Amino acid sequence: MSHATQSNADDERLSLTDWDEHPAARAEALEAVQRYLEDGNKLGAARFRAARLATLDFILTWPGSPAVDKDVPADPPVQSFTMGKKWKRRIVYQQRKNGLVWILAYAPTDREPGYWVERLDDLSPGEKTQSNAT
Repeated sequence: MSHATQSNADDERLSLTDWDEHPAARAEALEAVQRYLEDGNKLGAARFRAARLATLDFILTWPGSPAVDKDVPADPPVQSFTMGKKWKRRIVYQQRKNGLVWILAYAPTDREPGYWVERLDDLSPGEKTQSNAT
């Protein structure tokens, strides 16, 4: 599933950014929401979703802004942005050479850093289509 976001602000912002999530990253986000729902906390689930979308909006608007993860040598570099202290998660991503923002993880801040590194080599569905076309 490829996503896009539109923005009509200054030149620093991208006018159209495609993005996708690694299936394991998508599962992490869904599991977090599911935990809130299992606890009967629909408001918590809705707030988590809203925080996730707000953080994704920031990343997609300014994908080069968050800090580069210097502990993971990768080309292009891996970056991450915290969803906020309350959620104790950071969105780990890589802006691929084709411009796609590839979400690698919705990483809990208390989990072993870099557990998601093997996901770097996986192609997004859009990249698979491009590589099959050549």
